[in-house]
Order: sequence, then structure tokens, then C-alpha cells
Amino acid sequence: MIAHSIKFNVKGTTFKNEDNIDIQKEIKKITKEYRNNNYFSKEDLYGGYTNKDIKEMYMNVSEYEGITFGGKIELSSYKDEPCFKVYISTYEGVEMYHYHKKEKETNEKYFHIGYIPKELVDEVLQYWNDEEITKYIISISITGGKYKHSEMDEEDYEKEKIVIEELTYGFVVDLAFHNEKVIKKTEKIEKTEDYIQTEDEKRKEQKASAKIGLIAYPLIFIGSLYMMPFGIIFTLISVIGFIVCLALAF
Repeated sequence: MIAHSIKFNVKGTTFKNEDNIDIQKEIKKITKEYRNNNYFSKEDLYGGYTNKDIKEMYMNVSEYEGITFGGKIELSSYKDEPCFKVYISTYEGVEMYHYHKKEKETNEKYFHIGYIPKELVDEVLQYWNDEEITKYIISISITGGKYKHSEMDEEDYEKEKIVIEELTYGFVVDLAFHNEKVIKKTEKIEKTEDYIQTEDEKRKEQKASAKIGLIAYPLIFIGSLYMMPFGIIFTLISVIGFIVCLALAF
């Protein structure tokens, strides 16, 4: 169960990262690797919108709109103050589900793209240090880069044309912390509720059968009187059955 979620823009994306690599240049290489390995198709780019769609709806659409990538965060420090580094998965480390335990991982399959905003560090740190929070899930969207929009054709004002421009890359992160204890507690409650529901259904069935017995056993009792002395057994059965049904019906 999600204990807390937060969305933010990664800071420091226009500089060189912890390995002195230009983030803007490297992200082009990383996304190219994803594309070459068919992580997404050509039709997925620009939100899946065609040039016709963009013209008709007067849209501004970035190249990787609607596509998400995996990643991770890592607690670090800067000038004796806590900070969180943000990493995006390279294609080598591509993940179907972006879950992570709160423990240090190797950076072989990740690329450092910047930092969680300073004003959010305390908020993230609160859940990072919470012992009941066992894992987190992270999803990264790439903004900027190439984007398409339509504008009037200078040679023919009755027509529109698609223009591709390029902006600085940015990253939007959706981060959610999960509480396993709450999940297990919820599962236990659900099992208990299922058990109670099953027992209630059984009880209802018993009551319905008992009410039928309250009608049937008196009839058996009356019939047994005409069979005396041979009906004594049926008389006893009908009396006992009637008492049991009476107890179960109410």
C-alpha cells in the first residue's frame, strides 16, 4: 500500500553529473539505445500523435511524451547536508516494474541525472528513514528534447506545417513509498472479512434449512401417530429434529 507519493522536477540537469559527464549529451545516447532495442516504437513517439493530429488540435508534443523510464534515488550528502541523487535506468538496466528496496545499489545500470529539489529533501528523508517503509517505486518521464507543433506556412497562409524544435531535456519523477506492514495487515483483514462472510452465508443456509425442518418434522410427527406402535421411532426422530431446527432457525 502506498504510504506517501510525491512528484517533482529533477534539479541540476543542465550540468555535468557525478562522473563529470554532460547530462544533456548523454541522455540522447541513452534514449537512442532504448529506441534501437525497440523499448518503444516510432509510433510511440510524440505521444502517439500523428502530424495530422497535432495540426488539428494545435498541440505542442515532446518526443518522449507518455513514455516512462525506470530509475532509482540514492541518499547522499552535500556540504554536510543530506541530499538525494536521482538516476535513470540505462537500457542495460531496463525494468518492467520499477520497485526498489531502500538499500544502496550499484550504479552500473544507471545514469545520474540530477537531484531531488532541496525543499523536498526533508519530506523524502522522513519516509526514507521510516523502518516500516520497505520499498519505493519510481517512474521517470523525459521532458524537452525535440518537440513538434504546428504553425502557419509562410509561403501559403492557408496551410499549416509541422515544425520540430529542440529544448533542454528535463525529467519529471513520480516517487511512491510502500508500507509492507500495512499491505500484510490489509491482506489479513481481507481474509478475516472473507471468513466472516463465508460463515454468515453458512449460517443463512442453516437457518433456511431449519425453517423447512420446522414445517416438515411436525408433519412426520403427525404421520407417525397413525403408525403406532411401529411409528415410535419416527415420533422420536421428529421431536428431536423439531427441537434442533428450532434452535438453528432463531
